[in-house]
Amino acid sequence: MTIWGDDIYLLLTANTFKLYEKSKGKGKFKRVVDQNYDIGSNRYLMLYSMTKANSAISFIGQDKEGRLIINLYYVQEKKVKGSYAVYQANMKQMIFKKLNTNNSTVKQFNK
Repeated sequence: MTIWGDDIYLLLTANTFKLYEKSKGKGKFKRVVDQNYDIGSNRYLMLYSMTKANSAISFIGQDKEGRLIINLYYVQEKKVKGSYAVYQANMKQMIFKKLNTNNSTVKQFNK
């Protein structure tokens, strides 16, 4: 999952994980993730579409200030035919703070 926006907004409902991003100078957020989720052992976040067989697992937690922390791990593969293959392990951390429901950004997504 690649997220390039300057602002990121996460909307969690009872069973849906929606992630929106917006770059500086752009007027509206665009949805980059819209999947079902399941939380296991209060530590693992599983995102999936139709079946759990095709899912991504991330570590989640909460800090002392109540911010949601999501650590994503993934591998990228680069092949050069007949020459070599390179595998790069990556980690991305996202930290979310809870917004007041009177915030204009929240109102935009709750329509």
